Amino acid sequence: NRIRRIDDRLAMGAVTGGNKISLAVFAVLFAVFTALGVIGLDILWETAFFWVTFVGFAAGLGFALLTVLQAARIRGLKRTYGAALLERDVLLAKYRCSTAGEVEKLLADHGENCRRRDEALYVQRETQTRLDAEKARQAKLDAAMLKDLDFTEGGEAAELTKRLKQAEDELRRIREESAAWDGRRSALGDPEDISKHVDELLEEHRRLSTEYEALSLAADTLREAGTEIQNRLTPKLSRRAAEIFERLTGGRYEAVALDRELKAKARLAGDAVDHETAFLSVGALDQLYLAVRLAICEMALPEDKPCPLILDDALVSFDDERCLMALGLLKEMSETRQIILFTCHDRELQMERTGL
Repeated sequence: NRIRRIDDRLAMGAVTGGNKISLAVFAVLFAVFTALGVIGLDILWETAFFWVTFVGFAAGLGFALLTVLQAARIRGLKRTYGAALLERDVLLAKYRCSTAGEVEKLLADHGENCRRRDEALYVQRETQTRLDAEKARQAKLDAAMLKDLDFTEGGEAAELTKRLKQAEDELRRIREESAAWDGRRSALGDPEDISKHVDELLEEHRRLSTEYEALSLAADTLREAGTEIQNRLTPKLSRRAAEIFERLTGGRYEAVALDRELKAKARLAGDAVDHETAFLSVGALDQLYLAVRLAICEMALPEDKPCPLILDDALVSFDDERCLMALGLLKEMSETRQIILFTCHDRELQMERTGL
């Protein structure tokens, strides 16, 4: 409706502006011709050019002024029209409609729904009123019936009825428990079979207990033997690993300490403190573990029947200097046992061919 009113105002403004311009021109012409008739032609002809020029200028100025005013008014109406269009689009989007007709239809449907809702509320109120009236009437009837009853014998009957109901509930509970116990007994099976199965389980338990005691004794014996072996061999193993480690590092490290879990510590030459492996470089750490493995092999493998020693990429992280010292040590050890070295590089082969 707002957009329609703005359209009407725009059309009316255009017509009104045109009418005002026409009236202005007519008024100017009327004034000129009236002046010509009243004053006389002989006088006016002398100043005709002046008056025509003056009237034309006045008419042009009035026309321009009216045009500016009318244009300003039309621009204002157009801005209002644009705002109204934007407001219309927002309203259409809000109600999910594409035209004003759909909005009017939606409004009509809403009005119809409101009317139906009011009718339903009216029917609900009427129904509730009738229901309340029926409840009140029923309450009066119940009160009248209770007033006519004899409660002298009725009280005893009510007590007996209550006790009968309690007895029925207790009987029902006992039957349910009995059925549950029957089900459990059926699931357990024959008592003789159960007793036989229990005897078998007891025999199996005795057998497993004896086996567990034997295994526990063996584990304790092995643990004690391992402790004794570690106590005897760990110092010797530490000394031999220190000798090999000193050889691999060119005398930079002089001592190696191993605990019962074979966790190693190393001490620099001339130093009084053992260092954890976390403080060693990667190359020194690999040299240390190679020394420990070689020492274990010497002590664990039989000397009379030396078996081959296989190393897989044991020198891969060594630099050339460390690799050269390790190959020299392995070459000396190869005089008493065969040493097989697997590697993915040709550096070791080139060093061996050049005679170290």
